[in-house]
Amino acid sequence: MAKRMSRKAQVYLTKIKAASNEYDLKGMEITIKKDTAFEWSEFTRLNDAIEEKRVGLRTDQESAKLKELVFFRAKAELDGYLMMKDGDGYTEEETERQRERFSSIYQIIEEAELEDEYDAWKQINA
Repeated sequence: MAKRMSRKAQVYLTKIKAASNEYDLKGMEITIKKDTAFEWSEFTRLNDAIEEKRVGLRTDQESAKLKELVFFRAKAELDGYLMMKDGDGYTEEETERQRERFSSIYQIIEEAELEDEYDAWKQINA
């Protein structure tokens, strides 16, 4: 049976879970490593929690970058389509291919259920 964590270790665990950036995690990691009052099991659990949170933060950042890329590409393809549709000098076939390019990217947004986020992003980046 696992031994209960000390109150101090529980406080650190709560702070680790609430950390919003790598800088905060690094500060807690240094403090925990300097603290000799923790039992080995607490120390190990806190270090595991820091690493888990670190991975989560990286994943969140990568997801945000990916969303930004997909949203930007969808807007660029839509802008291209609207320009071709309203402009002269483009064949129906060229305009249709551009519409298909936009539709393909927007399908990704739909399948990921990101329509509301995309609409909000468009408002901010109009």
